[in-house]
Amino acid sequence: MDVKEFQERVKDNIISIAKLKPHDKILVGVSGGADSVALLVVLARLREELDMSLEAIHVEHGLRGRESLRDQDFVKMLCEKYEVNLVCKSAGQMIRENISSHLSLEEKARDARYELIQNEAREWHRRDPQGKVYIALAHHGNDNAETIIFNMIRGTGLDGMRGIPVKRGNIIRPMLSLTRRDIEIYLSDIKQHYRTDSTNLDPSYDRNNIRLNVIPVLNEINPKAIEHINNSAILLGEVAKYIRGEARDVLEDAICSDNYAGGEIDITEIMKQPDFMQREILHLWISKYILHAKDVTAKHLYDMQSLMGKQVGRRIDIPDDYQIVRSYKGLKIVKASDEALTEGHEAEEVFVSKEQIEANESITIQCQGKTYEIKRIQGSIGANVPSLNYTKWFDYDKIRDGISIRKACEGDYIQIMSQGGTQSFAKYCKNAKIPQEMRRNIPLVCDEHHILWAVGYRISEKYKITSDTRTVLEIHAMEEKINE
Repeated sequence: MDVKEFQERVKDNIISIAKLKPHDKILVGVSGGADSVALLVVLARLREELDMSLEAIHVEHGLRGRESLRDQDFVKMLCEKYEVNLVCKSAGQMIRENISSHLSLEEKARDARYELIQNEAREWHRRDPQGKVYIALAHHGNDNAETIIFNMIRGTGLDGMRGIPVKRGNIIRPMLSLTRRDIEIYLSDIKQHYRTDSTNLDPSYDRNNIRLNVIPVLNEINPKAIEHINNSAILLGEVAKYIRGEARDVLEDAICSDNYAGGEIDITEIMKQPDFMQREILHLWISKYILHAKDVTAKHLYDMQSLMGKQVGRRIDIPDDYQIVRSYKGLKIVKASDEALTEGHEAEEVFVSKEQIEANESITIQCQGKTYEIKRIQGSIGANVPSLNYTKWFDYDKIRDGISIRKACEGDYIQIMSQGGTQSFAKYCKNAKIPQEMRRNIPLVCDEHHILWAVGYRISEKYKITSDTRTVLEIHAMEEKINE
């Protein structure tokens, strides 16, 4: 690929991606490395032909001492040579103040860099509000292939397989269809020097390891490996776009219009979808709440999918200090640290597993403003079965995985005859002449949808103590008087 062909390829990509109009502007990020230098030079040569304004921004991270400052000096001289206005910003302070413990130094630097570049784009638009300000970044085909491989190693869905987007918001990447080799040949042909970041040669960074050790092996197997990976990413992008549209329609109907403002979803329709569609819907859902949704791996999505079939109260951890909780309606997203501070105090539901019960002498929990004490009793039962309204005994071994304390939901039932006859909770309340306005506030102790105890009323015949009972589960509603 000669110089003219290289520049025409970048020009065609810009026209296709950005569809530039009069007064539009391009702010190009320039680190001093080969990729960004090539992009700056091409844009400088094309600005009249494309009828656009061009500026450059260099972000100095303050991580490599004098080497980093020499990069900045190089970029200043480069921009003077091509008569491009340059803005220099320092990200050191922002990186040091970023306390997100789950982010690597590389990720913190990237976040700071993007924020400073976006701030400068907004400032330029404020000074000159005519037209749009696009941010041009120098990612190329090798970067895209490395990202896809990196995502595959970590575990990813279709989104991760799509790689780096050519356009996201006001960010455009006009060199994604070109390879690192294309760029190096172009710079050699025009006799343009560039800087090499020493950290890019350190294989201890995962992406560097892929770049230095994996990509060369793939190129040995097939010299067109990068091209084929990127073509596959384009195809997968088209498939993902279609699937995402379908998933978005299902998600919109599934989001519950309650106090969670979308943080809870009804899984009824979701579970009717094919497995791959379920995971895409779940990924779309949590992406609304998690800043670093890219840290949600395929394993997290499979775990969330599995959670839909579990008991109310079960939960899993996901990135950014969030948890997904199985609720009555489906799934709910909560902040783990907030949940720890108010564990069950105002909770609408609490699940206690048999593992928890067996690991503690007794457990005290709060649910909907009420307090309960739960403990396991082993040994001879005798005639000690309590007849108190707010202390009940149950056959522990008949309980499957644990108990939930919550309000009634659709599908709840209670066994009202020892032979096995059951009634829906609504029918039981009607027969017991419990007023409609009171039913909604009756706490229920449940084994999935089977009600062990409608607190203050009756218990299920299935879980009653018998002569065969060897282990008892005692539940005491502590806020009520012990002799009631």
